[in-house]
Amino acid sequence: LGGYHSLAVGNNDTIMNNANGSIAFGSLNRIGGVMSLAVGSNVKIESSYSLGLGHDLKLIGSSGCMVIGNGIIGSGANPNVSLENSYGNSLLIGFNSTKPTLTVSPSPNDYPQGDTLAKTGKVAIGDVPMPDIAAKLHIRSDYGENAGIILEPKDLTSSSTFIQMRDEYHGIWVDDNGDMKIISRSGFNYSRLLLEGKVGIKLTEYLTEALGLA
Repeated sequence: LGGYHSLAVGNNDTIMNNANGSIAFGSLNRIGGVMSLAVGSNVKIESSYSLGLGHDLKLIGSSGCMVIGNGIIGSGANPNVSLENSYGNSLLIGFNSTKPTLTVSPSPNDYPQGDTLAKTGKVAIGDVPMPDIAAKLHIRSDYGENAGIILEPKDLTSSSTFIQMRDEYHGIWVDDNGDMKIISRSGFNYSRLLLEGKVGIKLTEYLTEALGLA
């Protein structure tokens, strides 16, 4: 046990020298950063002001690095492998994998060097490395997996389903009768709806085959 005001409770937990104010609960955890917390088993934290909750986790980013979940427990000649976060001020959540299912990126705030205080980070679902997150919400499927979003109301007879874009005058709606509407207008004036490329109508047979409904 090293570091001032630190605490290790469990089996073979280690807090390195100068890892002041850190706490480890569980077994085989190791903390090398100040003011960090490891709870679980085989959680390795090199970052300061960081949190690891689960088992077989590795936190090697700068300060404010967080991981919740677990890596993969090996067997025989195959060792355990960790779910790893190498980026500071970010959160990774994943289970039974070396890749996160959910990533929350750091915010681009530059205080106190600048005056940016209220910007927020981005969210990714799937294996999207932090530098590749290209939108406020970025979803990437695994190999052999469909990339889709399902919006499903519990009560189909009295609830609508919609995606609103920009404001309440632009979006896609499916009403409680099951009818789909594409709306694009500015107030009471309808806007232009531009469709680039080819547009098909009454492609029932094609869609049935493409969606595997035949």
